[in-house]
Amino acid sequence: MKIRTDAHKIIVTDTLYADRALYASIPGARRAKHEQAWYMPRSPVTAMNLWRVRSKSLAIEPPVTDDGYRGLLQDMRRIIDQQKYKDPSTNENAKEVSTDHWHTDTAPWGHQVTAGLFSEEKEACYLAMEMGPQPTTEPVLTPDGWTTIGEIRPGDLVIGADGRSCLVVETKTPWVDDVYEVKFKDGARVECTADHLWVVNTAARKFRGGSEKVLPLRALMDAGFQWKHGNRFHVQCVRPVQYPDMPLPFDPWLVGFIIGDCCLGHGSLRFTKQDRWQVDRVEECLPPELVISTLKGEDEYNIIGTGSMEGNPLLRWVREVGLDVPSRKKHIPEGYLRAAVCQRLALLRGLCDTDAHIEDGCCTVEWVTASERLCNGFIDLVQGLGGVASVSDKWVNGTCYYRVHFKTNQCPFSDPRKAEAWAAPTKYPPIRTMVSAKLLRSKRWVTCLRVQGGLYVTNGHVITHNTGKTLVIINEI
Repeated sequence: MKIRTDAHKIIVTDTLYADRALYASIPGARRAKHEQAWYMPRSPVTAMNLWRVRSKSLAIEPPVTDDGYRGLLQDMRRIIDQQKYKDPSTNENAKEVSTDHWHTDTAPWGHQVTAGLFSEEKEACYLAMEMGPQPTTEPVLTPDGWTTIGEIRPGDLVIGADGRSCLVVETKTPWVDDVYEVKFKDGARVECTADHLWVVNTAARKFRGGSEKVLPLRALMDAGFQWKHGNRFHVQCVRPVQYPDMPLPFDPWLVGFIIGDCCLGHGSLRFTKQDRWQVDRVEECLPPELVISTLKGEDEYNIIGTGSMEGNPLLRWVREVGLDVPSRKKHIPEGYLRAAVCQRLALLRGLCDTDAHIEDGCCTVEWVTASERLCNGFIDLVQGLGGVASVSDKWVNGTCYYRVHFKTNQCPFSDPRKAEAWAAPTKYPPIRTMVSAKLLRSKRWVTCLRVQGGLYVTNGHVITHNTGKTLVIINEI
């Protein structure tokens, strides 16, 4: 790309065919076919757009090799007024650009420009831009459960990276932009724009003792998600989500046990067990009005009420929440998924004591179910406790079984035999590994959040960064 300038216009020649759409998006640009050149008005907005086309990435500083491009940056310098920029992180001689000269509230590629800077010491132009949009339909986790980012308003509470509630300070007016789908190794998918910020680390950087870095998705795609040793970037898992304490009708471990092993019949809840420890644990969790009776031998048991069928409160509750269904239609009641950490951990242990398998000395657990809804609830439960889970399916005799492999920092078993076989993941703790980013076909309405702490939880319990003011070096003059 070659640039020539005169008093009123810019002439760009030797352009790439692939960048034709980018040049056409510049306000006032027109193409002269007979000269194979683009004519554009000489303005700071044009300079910003040409910098975008030339660098292709916010993380790369384009070299200055011709006087025409240097002249465009000089145009940006001329619009600097005499007010000092008061951000202590910048040089005290930096001056703020008057936004009246930009004639627009947003940069041409969708960023909201909050300030333009020129450092007299470094002789460099900067832009302070808002970065971090996601589609308005993307899920966000709140203390009351999941909602969408478009429903969030300033003053609302969302869940932060530490699992606690944090205040939403600001939201942005939605606009239309290109959206990418970021895929993680465990199957989670998050939609965001190319300039959405992520707090990432790499295995090599972590080995050298380096801290996490905040980078836009555009920079991650330029670097590449794969390298010779596998996947490059990973995101930390959320800490166990701290939902408000709430009373539950029955013990969470007992509910997990009922979902895993009990069947409904003849006005009672039946289960078959050869492990006496689990039978004793069920007796401990039952309320006083319920007892266990033995059926047809020592391995079949019945949970019954002391009176008639209507006198069994556990059976009534099972029917009210819709658990009196075949195994392929079971689910976890919503109230138990939003309970306190200790209650959800007890629920997880009840489910794993019945239907999970682990090899001696392993930290990865396998759990199997025939219900897709129960599988999704189980993954939500694991991720909300700071773990990571992936799922695969297999058809057996016309029935689809879902196999969930998961890893948590807390032991997922109460059964002493299984708990002894489980090993804590000290060397390789749970992390969320990025695999790819794919541009979606249609543009979406997107918006930004600013929260206290800077991080919030989005789809799949993935930690992501809120919008932030980022100083981008335009170029040295």
